Amino acid sequence: MAKADPSEAAYQEACNLKWTLRRASARQYASPPRESP
Repeated sequence: MAKADPSEAAYQEACNLKWTLRRASARQYASPPRESP
């Protein structure tokens, strides 16, 4: 890694955000909130 490329950093940040949201949604679907009694 010679230098930090802004576009590369933005790409990595976008990927991290995407996978964070994907894991969050997967966790939500895995254990859905029980609203019905």
